[in-house]
Amino acid sequence: LCERFSVSRYTVREALRRLRDDNLVASRPRAGTLVVPRPSTNSYAQDVMSIDDLLAFAQGARFAIETNAMVTVDAALA
Repeated sequence: LCERFSVSRYTVREALRRLRDDNLVASRPRAGTLVVPRPSTNSYAQDVMSIDDLLAFAQGARFAIETNAMVTVDAALA
């Protein structure tokens, strides 16, 4: 890394220390430094550029009504 990026060993050690502090890498004796995998998320982003995209995205989706009730709201809420 020192040679590749033309930096001192101190700079590389400090950069690796900061990455370890942020839990982005893990260092192990005789194994080196490895990138820590990110935890997976259950959410994702979907680009919707048109109504057709939106309909295609929802195609095959299922939903269930869990409750159904009549409510009366005041003018401020309405």
